[in-house]
Amino acid sequence: MNAGDRRDHIQQVFSLRKLPWRSFYFGQDYTIPDSVGVNSWPVYIVLDRDQNIRSISHQVDHRALEELLSSR
Repeated sequence: MNAGDRRDHIQQVFSLRKLPWRSFYFGQDYTIPDSVGVNSWPVYIVLDRDQNIRSISHQVDHRALEELLSSR
């Protein structure tokens, strides 16, 4: 999720750095991050293959990642 910054700036960063993950921009509308308890940045949200939230943290949750990858 990207918020606040200009959309064209975010697109430029993704293009230059060739970031492989999905991202979306919601501008100044904080409804989505508020709905999942995100109140500061950066935040790492781990989703399973059904797009259910498995972990939300301010540091990479290696345990959650390993658990999801081992269940593939």
